[in-house]
Amino acid sequence: KPLVLVLLTEKWLPIVPYLQLFCVIGVLYPIQLINLSALNAQGRSDLFLRVQFTQYILIIITVLTTYRWGIIAMIYGKIVYSFLACYLCAYYTQKILGYSIIEQVRDLIPSLVLSGLMGVGVYALQYASITDELVLLIAQIITGIFLYSGMCYLLRISSFMEIIKLIKSRGKKNVHV
Repeated sequence: KPLVLVLLTEKWLPIVPYLQLFCVIGVLYPIQLINLSALNAQGRSDLFLRVQFTQYILIIITVLTTYRWGIIAMIYGKIVYSFLACYLCAYYTQKILGYSIIEQVRDLIPSLVLSGLMGVGVYALQYASITDELVLLIAQIITGIFLYSGMCYLLRISSFMEIIKLIKSRGKKNVHV
């Protein structure tokens, strides 16, 4: 809501629920892309094409079955489609690389949990007595960064620790110049 108020003004507030639903789709899209990229990296353009074709069929079916009930139904249909598309992409990745959907989900759980906790913390800020929407948005962004980074550091998330290590090594190179 604060993002919409700051960037688009109050007359755009009715789009907030739609944007929130699209965030669910946004979480799933990178997983699809990674799996499709894995197929391409293995030289399996045949499977890539099959998955893409199947996804187009699924999206057509989704639109044709949900348009009657309006935009919310179409967005929920897109969410269902996104889960199906993730599964479809992961299915072929499992066949080629032996990396199952269960393993992928298990690898994603820490990031999803940390993101969820960060989201709760950022969402809770809207109940603070901050009346200026720009100040609230900035506070939410800063809080999100610190919450997520802090939890990653405390839990020693390997990818985050690699970033810290990289930043430290770059800092040492700049000091010696």
